[in-house]
Amino acid sequence: YLLSSSSVYDTTTTTTTNKNNLYQVQNDLVVYYALQSLHYFIVAQELDFRTVLQVIRNKLVQWQNVEDLIRLDDLVLEALVILLGDGHIISQEKDADMVLPSHIMNAVNVLIELGLFLTSEEEEEDAKLSSKSQQRILSSIYKSLSCYSTFY
Repeated sequence: YLLSSSSVYDTTTTTTTNKNNLYQVQNDLVVYYALQSLHYFIVAQELDFRTVLQVIRNKLVQWQNVEDLIRLDDLVLEALVILLGDGHIISQEKDADMVLPSHIMNAVNVLIELGLFLTSEEEEEDAKLSSKSQQRILSSIYKSLSCYSTFY
């Protein structure tokens, strides 16, 4: 029984593809876990929101534009959306003249842009997210944005 060269090539290609897919899944899970951990550190006020956003941008995920965000795995995107809603945890003391820091404005703007993109017809053409994932992420966006409502 001899193997044709095309079946050997197909097997090699499939094995390489499977390894790449496994690596990508593992990478996505690590990023998801890191984002969730950072979220809980912010909630516990162990880490500063601004610092966490810088670490995320430099080491984990480019989050400042929608084009980068829509390429993320849906679980990673949802974890990031939840974390972007943590900027409201800055201080118990709020002044009437308080000016919103730029990193919080950036987080809010990204959440709004992502929500608009996910609800537009343009997203349906790309169709990377399933309907269920899209609804879950939109729900997280709305929840994150509602956390900022006390600032406006």
